[in-house]
Amino acid sequence: MRWVIFHIVIVFFLILDLFFLQGKDTPLKRAKKALIWSLFWIVSALAFGLFIYLTKGQESALEFITAYAVEKSLSVDNLFVFFVIFQSFRVPQEKQKTILYIGFISAMIMRLILIITGYALVEQYGWVLYALGGFLVFTGIRLFISRGKVFDWHMLPWAAWIKKKYINKGMFAVFLLIESSDVLFALDSIPAVFSITTDLYIAYTSNVFAILGLRALYILLSSYLDRLRYLKPGLALVLIFIGTKKLISPIYSLSTGVSLIIVFFIFILSWFVSSKKHNLS
Repeated sequence: MRWVIFHIVIVFFLILDLFFLQGKDTPLKRAKKALIWSLFWIVSALAFGLFIYLTKGQESALEFITAYAVEKSLSVDNLFVFFVIFQSFRVPQEKQKTILYIGFISAMIMRLILIITGYALVEQYGWVLYALGGFLVFTGIRLFISRGKVFDWHMLPWAAWIKKKYINKGMFAVFLLIESSDVLFALDSIPAVFSITTDLYIAYTSNVFAILGLRALYILLSSYLDRLRYLKPGLALVLIFIGTKKLISPIYSLSTGVSLIIVFFIFILSWFVSSKKHNLS
């Protein structure tokens, strides 16, 4: 029943989101709308965390907040990719909103399928959790090494095929690239959430809340994404930390509360360093 109620609420929010951010506004008014809606989604996620606390206890609530924070940060990293693709194809602002809206709905469906599949594997084979932890450490190291590189969508394995076959259908090509890039990011997202929690409900709902606020967040940050590129090292450190925590869990278990504090400390430090480096430049 809780799954049905959750999706009814989310569908209602999606309808609100569609009408709230639709229409041709001035850049200032559009930014104000995006800010209000972004804050709304963050508050909604925190309120849901309170609901988890009241119904499932403190440990589950901390797992949800930690998973939400990590998934949100991974999703913000997606925005860099979306920004580059939109700029490459010179997609108008209004069409960007439509593509993002459809893309995020399909991303939720895809995440649900991947999370259920991952959950089934974890339940069947316990060692999968440690494999995911190792994969996260590897991903974090790779992300840290490549932190200064700008994403090039041409490097996607199927980019050449999409460009050749659908270049004359520009918006469809953009949509395919957005969706295919999300598949790649899901390969980081799913291991991350299962390294934090093995609760299917928390894993899925944290992903949904992280994804849903991205359309407004993209509108809000699209002019400043180039200034946030130094957040990548922080995200890399978080992935390495979460993966290492899972790998050493048989011999040393770190509480979820302490893990949450460490994750937030890394993110706050990353934002601070990012803003400082931008001001100096």
